[in-house]
This record gives sequence, structure tokens and C-alpha cells, in this order.
Amino acid sequence: MSRILVEDDNATPFHSMEIISSSLTLGQLLKNVSDVRKVEVGDETPVHEFFDRDGSSLDGDNDHLMRPVPFVLSFNNLTYNVSVRRKLDFHDLVPWRRTSFSKTKTLLDNISGETRDGEILAVLGASGSGKSTLIDALANRIAKGSLKGTVTLNGEALQSRMLKVISAYVMQDDLLFPMLTVEETLMFAAEFRLPRSLPKSKKKLRVQALIDQLGIRNAAKTIIGDEGHRGISGGERRRVSIGIDIIHDPIVLFLDEPTSGLDSTSAFMVVKVLKRIAESGSIVIMSIHQPSHRVLSLLDRLIFLSRGHTVFSGSPASLPSFFAGFGNPIPENENQTEFALDLIRELEGSAGGTRGLVEFNKKWQEMKKQSNPQTLTPPASPNPNLTLKEAISASISRGKLVSGGGGGSSVINHGGGTLAVPAFANPFWIEIKTLTRRSILNSRRQPELLGMRLATVIVTGFILATVFWRLDNSPKGVQERLGFFAFAMSTMFYTCADALPVFLQERYIFMRETAYNAYRRSSYVLSHAIVTFPSLIFLSLAFAVTTFWAVGLEGGLMGFLFYCLIILASFWSGSSFVTFLSGVVPHVMLGYTIVVAILAYFLLFSGFFINRDRIPQYWIWFHYLSLVKYPYEAVLQNEFSDPTECFVRGVQLFDNSPLGELTYGMKLRLLDSVSRSIGMRISSSTCLTTGADVLKQQGVTQLSKWNCLLITVVKLFGFQQRRNVSSLAKRFSLAGKLTLELQTQASLDNNFLPWLERIAGAKITNTLSIGKSTYGRSLFASKVIYAGDCMLKVPFNAQITPDELPSDIRVLLSNEVGNIGMLAAVLIREKKMGQKSRWVPYISRLPQPAEMHSSIFWGEDELSMIRCSAVHQETVKQKAQIEKDFSFVAQAFKQHCPIVTERPDLEDFMYAYALVGSRAWENSKRISLIPFADFMNHDGLSASIVLRDEDNQLSEVTADRNYSPGDEVFIKYGEFSNATLMLDFGFTFPYNIHDEVQIQMDVPNDDPLRNMKLGLLQTHHTRTVKDINIFHSSCDTFTIKEVKSAIGKGKGIPQSLRAFARVLCCIIPQELNDLSKEAAQNDGRLARLPFKDGNRELEAHKILLSHINRLIEDHSVCIKEMEECYFVSQRFAVRRQMARDLLYGELRVLRSAAEWLNHYCTTLLSETM
Repeated sequence: MSRILVEDDNATPFHSMEIISSSLTLGQLLKNVSDVRKVEVGDETPVHEFFDRDGSSLDGDNDHLMRPVPFVLSFNNLTYNVSVRRKLDFHDLVPWRRTSFSKTKTLLDNISGETRDGEILAVLGASGSGKSTLIDALANRIAKGSLKGTVTLNGEALQSRMLKVISAYVMQDDLLFPMLTVEETLMFAAEFRLPRSLPKSKKKLRVQALIDQLGIRNAAKTIIGDEGHRGISGGERRRVSIGIDIIHDPIVLFLDEPTSGLDSTSAFMVVKVLKRIAESGSIVIMSIHQPSHRVLSLLDRLIFLSRGHTVFSGSPASLPSFFAGFGNPIPENENQTEFALDLIRELEGSAGGTRGLVEFNKKWQEMKKQSNPQTLTPPASPNPNLTLKEAISASISRGKLVSGGGGGSSVINHGGGTLAVPAFANPFWIEIKTLTRRSILNSRRQPELLGMRLATVIVTGFILATVFWRLDNSPKGVQERLGFFAFAMSTMFYTCADALPVFLQERYIFMRETAYNAYRRSSYVLSHAIVTFPSLIFLSLAFAVTTFWAVGLEGGLMGFLFYCLIILASFWSGSSFVTFLSGVVPHVMLGYTIVVAILAYFLLFSGFFINRDRIPQYWIWFHYLSLVKYPYEAVLQNEFSDPTECFVRGVQLFDNSPLGELTYGMKLRLLDSVSRSIGMRISSSTCLTTGADVLKQQGVTQLSKWNCLLITVVKLFGFQQRRNVSSLAKRFSLAGKLTLELQTQASLDNNFLPWLERIAGAKITNTLSIGKSTYGRSLFASKVIYAGDCMLKVPFNAQITPDELPSDIRVLLSNEVGNIGMLAAVLIREKKMGQKSRWVPYISRLPQPAEMHSSIFWGEDELSMIRCSAVHQETVKQKAQIEKDFSFVAQAFKQHCPIVTERPDLEDFMYAYALVGSRAWENSKRISLIPFADFMNHDGLSASIVLRDEDNQLSEVTADRNYSPGDEVFIKYGEFSNATLMLDFGFTFPYNIHDEVQIQMDVPNDDPLRNMKLGLLQTHHTRTVKDINIFHSSCDTFTIKEVKSAIGKGKGIPQSLRAFARVLCCIIPQELNDLSKEAAQNDGRLARLPFKDGNRELEAHKILLSHINRLIEDHSVCIKEMEECYFVSQRFAVRRQMARDLLYGELRVLRSAAEWLNHYCTTLLSETM
């Protein structure tokens, strides 16, 4: 039978001095709680049950059940060894004298003893004797695997989770919030560790009673204080620290040198408090260095340790007889513990050490057992049949053990019911509320911290604003902007270092409070963010307002808001970084040194002092780790993102060179000379460098500004959670080449080349080796190679060709499927054969589908980024061709390839098709995949190409230049534009010198001669657009490249542009017939000469100019929309970079054509006037 105690209606009011003076225990408070109830296991609120084993009620007739329940804590044969690295000496340099660099040190050696409730067990010894180690061992603060022996309570082993519930541990240092009062400190402890079922008024009552019990009533309203704020005394601080951990009235209390650093009076008061706690029914175990006579009188049991051995164990009263029996009697009127410790130190310095004293203690303990067998037997309890769980249950019913447990509910089963003690005393939201209130209260009383940071930010912003006042859009303005951004972003992080002492202080408090699950770690992180975020917003706005308009930054209101966001993210990331370091470094000065050093390295590798491409590979990891990199790149993109903004015009080209000192007239003449030399007209107003060019020069091309912001935010969460950036990057699916380059590369097999040479039956190369480059596998020179040397020879029998297909399939496909499609069928067949294929070592190392980025793999949202480019229509055409080829291949496999049990699908074929298209070598006679040769990365400048030698039946690669050992070998992909590279190879180049624009010229639908004009253009191979169903499909390629004219007066206009203009402005059929006849007289070249009528020529090219201007506008819109995609996947980010390269290149070419046409029309206009 069980009964629930109800609230006493006649309970004494909170302010009653009678209750305060009586030092209420928690059990007395819990008797008056109305909502103490019996619940199912797993309830979030602690439960307290009262069990009556005899079936009697818990009233006055059974008052014996309310007496303290006996507890005996025993520990037997505790042994703890650690490995200690020893210093290196001269003998370690001699091989035959070399010994181990580590040795085992025994910190505890077979330590045994016991103590019981109502007693104080004190562990004494000199420094290094093992006092704190023994306390940690009893408190289960040492890893189980390294500690031997047993610790039991009432004869039953204690589980770690249960020990957390029933005990408390008071550290040696006083870890308190300096600006909270004593009463507030204890009240917050009560809110964290007392059950939610206990009303707040009862918690206050408990705090008041505890204040009296600790003897700190006069200091209750005084702040704790620190070096800069006067507060309570050292003894009072120590008692407050104890009070925090005994707020829940634990069964076992551990203390590590609670009297350390206190005077004798303060030490006596602290131990006196501990004696009261023990007498209330707790076990108190503490280490103490050298107690005074008054302190010794309060102790019940003593254990003296010497270098991990027990040299005495017993009561203080037995000290004289023990040392008298050892032959060293304690003189009268001398402090017994001082004498014992002095003797132990003297013996430790002697030859035999304390071995004799240790052996004497063992014999003395045996003599005590023989003379008094009942000495170590626990006294009879009122309930002798109580098990440990039942004793704890009964103790809980009297008010002890209400703190949270560890890692889940601690469950105590009893015959009549179940006792559930949850992992945490409060639910998640209450923890956040309490932690936030405490942090706000402590921070509000330290306004100097925020004031100091605000002053630093405003002063720094003012200095930067005055130094970089109203920067212009000149080359010098660009350089000054870069300097401003680098210094500004690094300042955000340096100002956060001021909070390091506060974070270090909170770190130890956090460790102490979470050790016994006062609250969840996640609650602390979230509350800390809630408290700091408003102040960071204020600091960010202060800096942004001070600098944005004063420096003259671009972007308007949206630019300012993003500028504020990235500053806020930088402040927050910096605070999180300092918080993270406070958990690593032990001291403030060391922390300052590390913070300053690391931030300096972050700034060095941010990309301001040295571009990413010039950072050595062995340091590139620090570039991506840098906290300054991402905010710096974000603000650069925010400033230079407008593709129409110009920063270098005409004569400004010479500003950053010695020629900048020339007069303006000399610069104009020099500019005109340069224009004639390069064949491109450059006037004083010609834009030479846009914002996009500045970003490319700085190497800011990998991530958008929003992804940079996202990475900065992710890093701050990573520091707060103390996890690494790579796992967070996986969680948030970070985009861009950053994660692409950091991901694990495909493994390389050193046996690959020997395998290929065995197939070939010949040596393929002795100058190249396979290695890893930025883009994956690549070939590197293993020794010096000179231009003209043959680098490798791959015989035809070591190449994959369509001849690998069975003859019947090859014949069936030859008339329907092209060479690439046939070789794709070979790849599919070999892959489906698995280990039976002789090409397994090669095929297994081909790029995976996720690594293929040809636009045929792009989804609709990805293709929409390039809808203004001809690549969009070409991709649709190629997909249609692949589907057509696949239908024939699938049918052929079904009929003639029984070895392939699993039929290929369209995705398999598309993947194989893309692989062949990007890796195969083809001429008019043969197409093949050449293993090993395709490991060479492609570029547009190298002259290395694969040459066929039909006589010797091999392909060979000849070096185009000299190579040193370790140089990466490149191979020429051909003079292809980014449009072709994207579609066929799946990559682009930011600075492709062969880039061009593939555009479709359309004739208006309302033109009565539209069909005739389109037919004429198609006849002469000029690209047009024809309406086919609901989408456009292009005809033969019509390509314009960057327009460059040697003379600059109309002679350099591309014939294709003139042809379209001439055809477009024809108004009668006869004019079209005349153009056709003219083409026949000029080798089929349409409109080789301009109109004789200057007005007609001008009209034609104005129409053409308007068409190109529309294309420029379409490209600008696509680029802008692309930049507004904030949260993207890794694959999308890579493809967006490709789209960006494509559109920026096409936009540059279109602008050059528009500029040329503008000049041409101006020239025509002047001639016709």
C-alpha cells in the first residue's frame, strides 16, 4: 500500500523566521507539495513515492519510517595506472640503448575503505599523493577501463547513471557568475535541479533555508564579485559553491579540497557546514590538505595517502595510538594531522620510502578487525531488509535525490510501484527560459563588455570611413576597396577576442552544471545564441551605418542589407570561434595568443594578400578553413556583382603603372597606339574592366555571395556544437567547388599502368605517372621531358573500339547509330559483364554519373539558367539524338546480346554516351577510348595531341613543351567555345580564349518574305531560328566571336552579321534574288559587300544591333537570376558555375559585337549626312 503526501493547509508562510532558523531539509518541503504524484515511467517530471512495506500508513504511528535511511559507501582495492611519456635523452639516440618512451605510473594502489551517512570522510596527503584522484575514482569521474576495483553502496555496485542521480561533486575552484547575488545564484541552482512539481515558492523557501544552513545570511543580497567587482569573501564563495551542489540534498557529496585558499576561520566554517549536511543524512567525502585542530574535530574518518598508497585509515581519535604503535608517538599539544603529514613527507624522502608505514597500516587494520569484529559492520537499521533501490526510494520520499540523472530516466522498481527519476529536472523550454534569464541578468550588470566592443566597432568604423572616404570607380578605387573589405572583415573577428575571459569563465560553469545534467547542452547553446544575438545585431548595424555610405559602397538598399547580414554573420561566427577556443585553451593569456595568431593566418589565406590560385597546394586547406575568406568574398561580390559597372575605362588602363604620371594627352595617344597594335578600337570611354573582371582577378568565382554567407553561418554553428566543417557541410548540402574539391577523390591503383602494359604487350610510357590534381586523376611527368619527346604510346590492342561489339550487333547498328553511340554500347556491354570483362580495371575507374556535368544531364531548373544561350536548344537536340540511338541499341542488345542479362536503360546509355563524347579520340577511320591517355587534363593552350600511327598500329602523344618532374601534363581539347565544352565535355573555362557566341537570328513572323529569307540564310549556312511546334530548334551554326578590327572603320564586321542584316532589310523578292546571284559570284559567300545605298546599310545594321542588344539584356537577366539562387546543392552549384562561365563569355562577345556595330552605324551615319 502506498500513500501520497498532500499539502499542509497550515504551512508556515515563506517569511516565517521559525522555519528559516530550523534549516528546512528538502524532505520537509516536499511533504507540503500538492502535486507530488505517482506516474508512469518516462514522465518528464520527477516523481516521489512513499512505500509502506508493512501495509501501514505513513502517519505518526509509523514515524520510524521517516528516520534517516542508513547508507554505507565501500570501496575495495581501487587501483589506477596511467602511462607517462618520459623525456628523450642521449641514450635514446643509440639504437642498442633505446628503450620505451613511456612508462606506467601508479596513482592509486589497492585503496580500500568505507564511510556511512552522517559522517565526513577526509582524504589527506601531500601534493601528488592521490587525494583528488581517489575522490574522482569514487565519483566515477575516471574511465572504467583504466580503474580497477569496486565501489559499492550498501553492498551493491553503483551504476554511473544512478551515481549521478544520488550524488554531487564540488570542484576545487569556485565557478560562479560574478554579477549574480548569492540568493540569485542559489535560486537558479534550485530551478535547474529541483523538480518542476515543486512550486516556486517552495524553491524559494529551500534557498532561504540553505542560506541559513550555509551561514551566509548577511551576504545573501551581495554579488559574488570578481577581480573588477567587489563581492563576497573567499569563505563565503566556497560555501556558495557547496550550496549550489547540495540544493537537492544529495545522498553522497564529493568535495575536492573545499578549504583550499581559505584562512583557518573560513575553513572551519566551511567544514562546519559540511558537518550539518552529513548529519542530515548524507555521506560527505572530501580531500583536504592540512586541517587545523578545530577542523579535525569535525571529521569522522581519515585516509592518509602517500604516492597512491594508504598509510593510515581510521578515525581521528585513533591517530595517536597508530603512530605510537609505529614508533613515532605524536607529542602533546601538537596538531596531529600536521605531525602525521610531516612524518610521511620525511619517510617519502628516505631510502625505504613509506613502505614500512604502508605495511604497518595493513597489520593495524587486521588487529582492529580481530579485536572488534563489529567495528566495520553497519548498525542495525529500522528496516534491515531494505535493498539499495528500496533505500534510495525511501530516501527520495524524504526529499533527497531530485536532481536529474544521466542520459535518460533512472528507474527504481519496487514491489508496490515504480519510481522514475528523469534525466533532467526540467523540460527543454524551461531550461532555455532559465538559462536565458540568468545570462541576461549577468550581462546586464556588466555593460562595460558591450560598451567596450561597441566603442571598438564605432572607432574602427570611423577610422575606416575617414581613410577610405567616398572611393571612386577607378583602378585605385578598386584596390582601396579590396583593402577596406579585408581589414573590415578581419576586424569583425578580432573584436570578438575581448569576450574570451567571459567565455572561459562560463566554460567551467557549463562543465560543472552539465556533469550532473542540470540542463541539456543544446539548451545552453540555444540560450547563449538568444542572449548574444541582439547585441551582435546592434554592433553590426553600428559598423555598417558608419562605413557603408561613407566609403561609397555600391548596391543601394539591398546591398546595404546584405552588407549588414555578412557583418552580423562574421560577428556571430567570431563569437562562436572564441567560444570554441575557450573550450580548448586553459588560460586567458594563452587564449589571446592563439586567437590573434589564428586570425592572422585566416587573414593571410583569405585571398586578399595572395590569390587562391597562387597558394601552395600544401596550404590550400587553410584557405578553405579561413573564417575571413567567405565574408571577404561575399562583400566583394556584393560590391562588384553588377556586370554593367565599369572600373577601368580607356586611359585609366595606365593608372597603376609608371605611365600613370603622363599627361592626359599623352595617355590618349598611347592608347590609340595600343588600339592599332592589337587591332581593337579602344577609346577613352571604352570599358576595359567590369566588376566581374575584378572578381575573376581576385579568384572569387567558386561560390555566390549567398553561399559564402551560408558557409559563414554553418561554421558558427559548427563551432557552437564543437563539430568539424565537413560534417556540417554534408548536413546543409553546401554548394560549390569547395566541397567538390574537398570530397574524397577516386582511389588510384598503382597497378593500373602495369595492367595496361600487360594487355598491350609493350611499354606504354616510362616518363609519366598517375597522381591526384585539383580535378581528380591526372598524369604527371616522372622525369624531365623535352619538347618533341614521345610521352606515351598506346597500341591499338590496348584501346577500346566499336570492334569490341559482337559482329551481328555492329552490323545492325552501323547504319543507324553513329560512332559515339556504338562506342557507348561497348561501354554498356563491358560494364554489364562485370568481372568477366577484360576492361574492368579501366571501366571501374571512369567518372561516376554524379561527376558528369554535360548539359544533357541537367534538369529543367538547371537548364533554365542558360535559356538565353543556344546551348539550351542544342541540349534538347542532343537528348533527342541520344534517345533515338538508344532505341536501336536497346533493340540490338535484346536480340543479339544474351550475355547481358540486365537490359540497359536510357540513363545508362546517356552516361556512357557522355563518357565517350568527352574521352574518346576520333578521326575519319577510327574511334577509340585510349586508357591512360585520357587521364591528362584538357586545356585550350596546350599543343599536345594524340597522333595515330597506322603503320605501327598505335596512338602516341608527343610533348608540346619541356616538362620538369612533377609537372602536370595537359592535352589539347581543341579550339572550342564554352558552349561546345559544356555540351560535349561537361566543363567550362572562365577565361576561354576560344570562346564565342552561338546565337540564332530570327526573322519577324509578320515579315511577308520570312520564308524566302530563312531559306536564303539556310542555303548559305547562316544560323536562323525556325518555329517547330512549341520550341525553337537551331539550323546550322551561326557563330560570332569577339569582334576585333585592325582599322576600326567598318572593315572588320563579320560577314555573317552583314549577311543577316542585308537579308533582314530586303523588302522585295528581287532584292533577295540579287543577293543570291551575288553570293554565286563570290564563292557562295552571302552579302560579301555592303549595300551601295548607305541608308539601307545603316537601316540593316540598326536592326541587327537591336537584336544583339536584346540578347545582351536576356543574358544579364539570366545572370542576375542565377545569383539569386541562395541555397543550392553541390551539383547545382558546380553547374551554376559552368553556366556563369558560359553566359559571362557570351555576354563579353555580344558586347564587343554591339560596340563594333555602334561604331559602324556611327560611321555610316556620318557618311550619309
